[in-house]
Amino acid sequence: MEKIYTIPVNEAFDRSAADKACGCPFCALYNMLEQNELDAVLGASMMEPDVRIETNKKAFAALEAAARRIEETYFTELSGDVSWFCKKFDYRYADEPWNNAKDAVERAGKFLRSDLHAPKK
Repeated sequence: MEKIYTIPVNEAFDRSAADKACGCPFCALYNMLEQNELDAVLGASMMEPDVRIETNKKAFAALEAAARRIEETYFTELSGDVSWFCKKFDYRYADEPWNNAKDAVERAGKFLRSDLHAPKK
């Protein structure tokens, strides 16, 4: 017997069986749920002032905090790599491994220009 909460699951299995481009049923279900959430957060309800205020407080503040944490972690690692890159030109560190510092200057430039994910030329 089909219940209202099983309908999306059954639809995902049917869609996956009918069209292999949808991927596995779980991928189809995940994509559908993700799209529903995006529609709910960014759709017409976002135009309601009370919904917009609440969404801005919670969702975007969390997103900003996560982005800041990732950026700080990357910056700390990059700073250490640039420091090691500079030390490698001192005769005392000549025999030490490069580790992750060989391209540190290039990565630092990209970081400062904000094009870390730009394709390489």
